[in-house]
Amino acid sequence: KSLEYLVEQDLPARSARLGELGLARLRALQEEYPRLFESVRGQGLLLAMQFRPVLGVPLPGPLREVAFEATAILALRELHAAGVMANLSLSSKRTVRLTPALDIPEGLFLTLLRRVGVFAGRNPTARHLLTNTPPGVTARLARFAASKPKKRTESDG
Repeated sequence: KSLEYLVEQDLPARSARLGELGLARLRALQEEYPRLFESVRGQGLLLAMQFRPVLGVPLPGPLREVAFEATAILALRELHAAGVMANLSLSSKRTVRLTPALDIPEGLFLTLLRRVGVFAGRNPTARHLLTNTPPGVTARLARFAASKPKKRTESDG
């Protein structure tokens, strides 16, 4: 039934069309907020936002990894506060992914993109991800990031 639904609803073509729209909006946000977004990318409705590190200073390897993880966690927290459901990337520590359903109503997808814009306006630089988070929450999130098993290779820099 799932494959029939994909074909009947022409979801691959719809995903490509909406994905182009979404990626164009994310690129516009990256251009408007270059101190927040390092890069954006996507394929169909699988979209990703890579954030600049919240700490703009060089750090040694292990601390850098924790700072990168904290960047994504803080971005995810702020996106959720703006009403955007997103998830952390397992392969790139400063990356948050948007993975809406292939059959998401177009109006809801446009709302999601508007909410990402609200998030960016509230956090025009990566540093705002840190300063907009209460200190107690920041400490708990940092402990969480530091406690995760380190099975992966060093993330992108």
